[in-house]
Amino acid sequence: MEHRTKPVVYWVLQDNQTTSNLIDFFELIQTRGKKFLTLKFLVPETSTATRQKVSKLNPVVFGVAYGKSPNSYEGYCLKKEQLGDHGFSDGLKFRQALLLDDLGGGNLLQTRLNLPKEKNVAGIVVQIPTPLGSTTQEEKIFYAWVHVAKTNHIPVIGYELLSLASRWTLAPSLMDGLITTQKASWDYLNSPEADLDTKIWRIPRFEGCFFSPATHPSWRKGMGLRDRSHDIPQRKTILYIAHNVAMTYEYKNLLAHLAPMGDNLHLMFSCGKDQVRGTHTHQQTIETLCRNELKNFSFSFHDMNQPTQITMADALVCCADCYSAAASSAIGIPTIIYDTMVPETRQGYKIWIQTPKALTRQVQQIISRHKEETGLSYILIDIIKKDLGPRTRKGSTHG
Repeated sequence: MEHRTKPVVYWVLQDNQTTSNLIDFFELIQTRGKKFLTLKFLVPETSTATRQKVSKLNPVVFGVAYGKSPNSYEGYCLKKEQLGDHGFSDGLKFRQALLLDDLGGGNLLQTRLNLPKEKNVAGIVVQIPTPLGSTTQEEKIFYAWVHVAKTNHIPVIGYELLSLASRWTLAPSLMDGLITTQKASWDYLNSPEADLDTKIWRIPRFEGCFFSPATHPSWRKGMGLRDRSHDIPQRKTILYIAHNVAMTYEYKNLLAHLAPMGDNLHLMFSCGKDQVRGTHTHQQTIETLCRNELKNFSFSFHDMNQPTQITMADALVCCADCYSAAASSAIGIPTIIYDTMVPETRQGYKIWIQTPKALTRQVQQIISRHKEETGLSYILIDIIKKDLGPRTRKGSTHG
C-alpha cells in the first residue's frame, strides 16, 4: 500500500497566547487530530519565555530578521504607489492616511522568517492582532506569515484571542478563514457592516473558553469531557436538566413542553443518591414517571454532586433556581428557569420564564446557536480538505 504523508498545519504562537489552560487545550487538540494531520506549533526565536511554556507541544522555533531602509522620500513614494487609489469606505485614501500617520516618512520595513523546509503544509493558523492589545513585534510577525502564506498559495486562517467585534477589520479581511470564539464576534464578522468575504467558524463554548485569560476552573476540569462521553450524540443540542424529586410534577410538564423539539435534544438528568422515594432511586423515579415523555429524546443520567459535567451542556434548564443553576450561570452557560410562580426577568446568564411559549423560544435559540458551532478538530479537517468556500451565515456542527 502506498504510504501517504499526513498534511501539516502550522499554528503560530506568540507571547500573549500562552496561558496554561490554552496550552493544555492545544495538547488535547494535537493528540486528538494526529490520526488525520500533523499539528505543529511554531514560536519565534525571540519569544524565549513562550518557548519554555509550550515545551510540551514540541514547538518548532523559527528565526525572525528585520530589514529597514533609511527614511526617504523615495520610500514614501514607493509605498504610495503600492497603495494606489485604494481607500476607506468614507473616501479617505490609504496613502493619505499614511501621510498623516508618519508625516511622509519613507521607512520601509521587511520582516523575514527563517522557516523549516516542508512540502506538505496545508494551512497556517495565526492570531489576529488588534491595535488595542497586540505589540508591534506581534503585528510584524503576523503580516510576515500572511506574506509567506500568500506567496506559497497556502490558506492562512486567523483566530480570535482578543475580541474581533471591533472596528478594525483590515487584518481579518486578509484571511482565507476566521476562527471566532465569541458569538458577538461571529455575528459582527458575518454582518454587512464588516463586509468580509471569507469563511467564518465559531467554536463551541467548551472550547472557546480556553482562549480567555479568565478561564473558570470548572472548564479546566471539564476539558475533553464532552468528547469522551460517547453516549451523548455531539450533533444534538445538550440540555442539562437539574431535576429534583421534590418537583416531579413540574419536571414532567417541562419534558412535555420540550418534546416537540426532542429530535434536536439530548437531556442530561442530574441525579442524587439522597433523592430516594420509597424503594425507587432518583433515576428510577424519572424513568417511571416520565416514560412517555422520554420517548422523544436521547438522554443520560449524571451525578448531581459532580457539577463539572455541566460543562458538556449547551444550556441548563430547571423548574426553580437551584445550586446547579448558580454553577452553570457563573461559568457562562445559558440557564433557563421555567418557574410559573416567579416573574420573568434576566440576571446575567440566568433567565426566568413563566410560559411554555417563552420556554420554546429560549430553547430554539440554544438549538440555533449549537448549529452555528464547529469543533476545532473539525475546523482543522476543513482546512486540510480546503473546505474554505465563500462566507456562510451558518456553521456546521460535527459529531
